[in-house]
Parts: sequence; C-alpha cells; structure tokens
Amino acid sequence: MIKPIEKVEGLNLQLHGIDVAIIMLAVKNILTFNPEFVAMPINKRFVFTLRQLLDPDYLSKPQIRTNKIPPVLSNLLPEGALRELTAKVLQFHVDNEFSIVAYLGSNLPGALIARPIKAGSVPDWALEQRLSTEPQQINVKHADTKFSLAGVKVKFSSSLLDGRYHIDQEISEDMWIIKTPSTVHKGVPVNEYTCMKLAEIAGADIPEVRLIELKDLEGLPAFCYWDGSSSTANVLHHLV
Repeated sequence: MIKPIEKVEGLNLQLHGIDVAIIMLAVKNILTFNPEFVAMPINKRFVFTLRQLLDPDYLSKPQIRTNKIPPVLSNLLPEGALRELTAKVLQFHVDNEFSIVAYLGSNLPGALIARPIKAGSVPDWALEQRLSTEPQQINVKHADTKFSLAGVKVKFSSSLLDGRYHIDQEISEDMWIIKTPSTVHKGVPVNEYTCMKLAEIAGADIPEVRLIELKDLEGLPAFCYWDGSSSTANVLHHLV
C-alpha cells in the first residue's frame, strides 16, 4: 500500500553539547529521545526534566501533540507580548510553537539548544512514530538566533557596565535578567522584588536582586514603553 507523503521538519535538542532528543513537525509534533541519551548511566545523564527522575520510562516514550509542542518544551517559550511580537515578525499564529523554538533555538532558557536538522539527515528512530505516512524531510523554515526567556512577561538579558544595563549588546561578563514594568498591571517589579526578599528572609537561597530606575537601561525596545502612571523601577536577577 502506498502511504501519503508527509513533509516533516526536525530540530535536534542538545544539553551541554550532548544530543538529547529530536522534535519533528508535520501534522503532529513528535518529541523522541535519542537512544544513546536514554542508554546513558543515570549518574552521568543530564537532567532534561525532573519527570525523567520520577518516571523511569519517561525517556522511552515519544511525546505526541497535534497542535502545540510537548509542555516540557512549551514551558521554555515566551508568552504574552514577547510571543505576539515573535509571531508578528514571522507572520504565523502565536500557537505555532515549533517555529518559535526554531527561531529562538540558540538562546532558550538554561543549557538547552535546538538546532535545525537538514533535510535527509533525520535518523530513522525519530521517524518511527509516523506509521501511516511516508515522511519527506524538508529544511526547517524559521531557524534563526534570537533570544527567549520563559514567562508571561517580556524579560531581557543585559550586561552591566559602569552602572548601566545594556540590553542591546553583550559588553561585560556581569550578566543580569531584566523584568520591565507591566503595561497592564501596576507594581509588578516591586511585587516580585518583595516576594524574592520575603523568600530570602524565610531561608531560601535567591540570586542577587535589585530595583533600578528605567534611566539606567540602555537599548530598551520601543514596544516596552508604558505611560507615566506605571512603575519606573525594574527588578533584576543576577545570572548565575
């Protein structure tokens, strides 16, 4: 029986240079873990998600989603204004999460990197779940090198130099995460700063956190500006 042809795109997921999994896009998004990664001794295998520690079979089971990508990857993507901006730039729907991962793949949160796989280079084990179709590999459409931080608000990484936080360029090793005031809710940076300090008082280990003035930021994108009634303070977490 002749199977219908299905065009597929693939991203290779790496942790600290180790191949962890491949996610394939077609009618369904399928995340399959690399057999070599699965076979590694537990004490030498990087933690992709805490689920793999709780469920011994987690890495052996492909994760299949019809529209969005599996939550373990979806949770790494921006939400709110930053996702809308990304979708607008790429001219696709905000729920097209595979393309967002491809676009932001070199700068996802943490040590995870998603690299596009050239057509014809996807291994057979990453295609085994497509039983009713004949996969036709194509190059990833939206691969690029942009930044991403997970969460419902826009955040930025910055370099601190001479008292100023540079969003538009990396000019020092003193790196910080910046959370700007909300265009909808008042006092978000102050609220988060307070929560962090309360956690510290309760005995939790937290990164260094500060409130700063907007005038100390360099290179803030235009879409992040708000009216004068909003908070003028930002909360920053030191990157560790």
